[in-house]
Amino acid sequence: MKQKGLAPILIVILIAILAVGGYLIYKQFSSNAGQTINPACYYEKVICKKAPCNPILRCEKPLPTPVFLARDNLAQQFKVSPIEIVVVLFEEIEWNDGSLGCSKAGMFYTQAIVPGYKAIFEFKQKQYEYHTDKNAQFVVCQPVTP
Repeated sequence: MKQKGLAPILIVILIAILAVGGYLIYKQFSSNAGQTINPACYYEKVICKKAPCNPILRCEKPLPTPVFLARDNLAQQFKVSPIEIVVVLFEEIEWNDGSLGCSKAGMFYTQAIVPGYKAIFEFKQKQYEYHTDKNAQFVVCQPVTP
């Protein structure tokens, strides 16, 4: 009688193990397959010696807010999800004045050092350079081609 009572318990344990294992496999392989990706995540361009070289999804270190907003701006221009915009690079920089390194003839700018970021994004094999301050201001410099 003890052996009959043990079989249903073992079946329940086996089903639970299979369910948990299946869920973990699903979570591992479904992150990019139609799932919603955290908006703070971004694809980072990778330089490699052999093609094809796919961007890497980064979520551990979110984009600084000004870079995040600049990426959103570019995505809105193309009417795509921000995750489709690849981050080639972003770096902290100090701009010489309020033009954020993209001065235009006939314009006047604050004459002070402005801390911010330089960000280069890529969409459909074309690169776009954005300059930001540390708040929410950014300017789009001319598109740069690789």
